Amino acid sequence: MAVIIVIALIFIFVVVNERLSFKRREAFLRYSFKEGFGKLKEKKYDPSRFSKLNSYYDRHKKEGQLDDATWNDLSMDDIYKCIDSTISSSGEEYLYYLLRSPVADIPDSGSVNKSIDILADAMMDAANIEKRTDIQVLLYRLGNVGKYSLYDYMENLDILGERKNFRHIIFDLLYIPAIVIFFVSAPLATALLVFLMAFNIVTYFRERNIIEPYIISFAYISRLIEASDKISDIELPSLDFVREDLKKGVGELKNLKRLSGMVTSGGRYSISSDPLSVLLDYIRMAFHIDIIIFNGMLRTVREKKKYAEMLITGVGVADASIAVSSFREYLNSNEGFCKPEFMEYSEPLKIENGYHPLLTDCVKNSIKADKSILITGSNASGKSTFLKMIAVNAVFAQTIMTCMANTYSAPVFKIFSSMTVKDSLKSGESYYMAEIRGIKRILDNAAGEEKGQKPKKAKVLCFIDEVLKGTNTIERIAASSQILKAMEGSGILTFAATHDTELPSILRDEYDYYHFEENMTETDISFSYKLMRGSTDRHNAIKLLEVMGFDRELTDNAGKLAERYVETGSWS
Repeated sequence: MAVIIVIALIFIFVVVNERLSFKRREAFLRYSFKEGFGKLKEKKYDPSRFSKLNSYYDRHKKEGQLDDATWNDLSMDDIYKCIDSTISSSGEEYLYYLLRSPVADIPDSGSVNKSIDILADAMMDAANIEKRTDIQVLLYRLGNVGKYSLYDYMENLDILGERKNFRHIIFDLLYIPAIVIFFVSAPLATALLVFLMAFNIVTYFRERNIIEPYIISFAYISRLIEASDKISDIELPSLDFVREDLKKGVGELKNLKRLSGMVTSGGRYSISSDPLSVLLDYIRMAFHIDIIIFNGMLRTVREKKKYAEMLITGVGVADASIAVSSFREYLNSNEGFCKPEFMEYSEPLKIENGYHPLLTDCVKNSIKADKSILITGSNASGKSTFLKMIAVNAVFAQTIMTCMANTYSAPVFKIFSSMTVKDSLKSGESYYMAEIRGIKRILDNAAGEEKGQKPKKAKVLCFIDEVLKGTNTIERIAASSQILKAMEGSGILTFAATHDTELPSILRDEYDYYHFEENMTETDISFSYKLMRGSTDRHNAIKLLEVMGFDRELTDNAGKLAERYVETGSWS
């Protein structure tokens, strides 16, 4: 009797201690989420996992999304990391998808982007701090699926083929005659039971090794169902646009949640080493209960995959919206942000005091683009950064409806760039070929939009840094001037940067001109990074060689050679 009391007290102690630990961890989590809101986080990404962030995006391709060239030109991986404070795998992948999916039309109250905008605003409201934290705690419990995407796991389930439970059930039923024999011959029954248990345990590990890589998907789906169910019950009107899908998905998949306990622990806070869990482990091995349940769940997931995707999307939207609201709070406490104002296509693109999200202590610039813009200026003066600032603000306006500026107003565009072109040894494509291919895709998109007719309104916004720099000067100037004319004639709103000071005179009727300047002394060079009207013919490449410590004779000779060419038109 005393032993039973001691065991009972130990059990009660373990349960109470675990419950108190749970409460302490949750209290710490809530504090951490509240303190971390509105602050940039140094989130660590496994390289394999980061390469899978596009999984949701790859399965939801549509017209007008940012292509790979534009995404890479704008360093959007780095910008994504700057914004990403998501907690779940669903949130990570949906935020990536969101940033690659600019709206195609002016967003109204029924659009996903507008709904996310409203939800992000609600998450910033002081009255909703506790509800926001409730969601974050649920997302934390949901967690992630490791270095792969849930889509990868779900699709890989097909590799398992059809899995039958007949053999497992037959061996489980053999325990019945073994127990009956016990009343006739205890030694024989014992031998038979030992054989059955040994056989089942050995085959259990073989079967478990086969399904082990896939159990993580069921664990995540189980947690996904639980998180979706609880998120859908949170009384926050701005969540209504995903609430119906969450409830429908939970209703269709609730049986998976009930069955999953024997296949996987399914929770970050579950007990994994208490006596009860150890006992359950032996029961699973002896009777293959979790393998039988796994096979049943496998059939269910295959039949109801679309409902799992409903939950992935709904939870991803909630998680991504909190990340957007946290990013807005961060901007609010630093340089500020604004909501975009979307205009008709006849209206100009206007940005007042815009800046780039990856820069600190940045110089803000403003622009009003009634027509295409050509920017000149010397090396390192700020041309490329200005182009990226406009481009990133346009992307943010049409995705997360958050702009790094005092004001942003513009039509809705399809956004393209050709800025960081690379040659390819593998394909044998030269830098110049890669460059013209990138520019041709922009012209083709504009032509396709208008079916070959000259458009009455701009539908494509593009950014080009150093047009055709992969070829010689004479042909570059001749070809690039005609390409830029063709873009303007196709209704493309173009922002282009160039070192070729001849282009402004050739394109004076088609483009407006701006430039960046530097301040040079005998020993130093500095930049204001302020956009100025008009073009410039100033150069600083040779001066930069001198500032960087190149031999004075080398730089003097280079300067004299350049001056002689300007005077005579000859390098001789």
